[in-house]
Amino acid sequence: MTPPAKGKAPISIRLSLIFVGLSLLLKLVGTFWIRRQISHLTREYSYVGDDYPDEWPLEREKVVMQFDNPKRFRLDSEDGVAEWAALIPGDGLVHLGPSRQPYTIGMVHQLKCLNIIREEMVRDRTKDDRTPSMLGRHCLNYMRQIIMCRGDLELESFQYASHHNPIDWRGVYECKDWEAVFKGVKENQAEHRGWPMGRT
Repeated sequence: MTPPAKGKAPISIRLSLIFVGLSLLLKLVGTFWIRRQISHLTREYSYVGDDYPDEWPLEREKVVMQFDNPKRFRLDSEDGVAEWAALIPGDGLVHLGPSRQPYTIGMVHQLKCLNIIREEMVRDRTKDDRTPSMLGRHCLNYMRQIIMCRGDLELESFQYASHHNPIDWRGVYECKDWEAVFKGVKENQAEHRGWPMGRT
């Protein structure tokens, strides 16, 4: 075995130094990345202009819901109209940030759109213009885009032999707690009603 050349460290020491350097570099990069993620999560937004988060930071648990065809939410009965209208808390807006800027929540916008589509379906077209309204067209396209955006991959049982009910109407889904959204919107609206007018 030949001794290492004079002035040169053995290869094992050089490799160890390289690994220590890479390890320190990785830890440094990881520390900066984690700090950036934490600062993004804890960042205070002004909610003015474009300075607001993508989502309303509201904690929600997961819930299980069985989907079926309920007797409620009829399209054109008096009770059904009231039930559809009751899905929107107040005017549907939340007011956020120090200046109480108004925003709508995606779920509330979607429920409003479903009600508008329902109204379009039951509208008496012999009395009105026969074409769908601009708002109805917006809502149908908005709902299409939301459904495509979410890309739900839940498998739904399909009974090919049954021509009456080929799809299982009673699927069970794991959902995000929508009641927490209603509660959060209502609390925000109550807080906003108590906000002194003209305060910025």
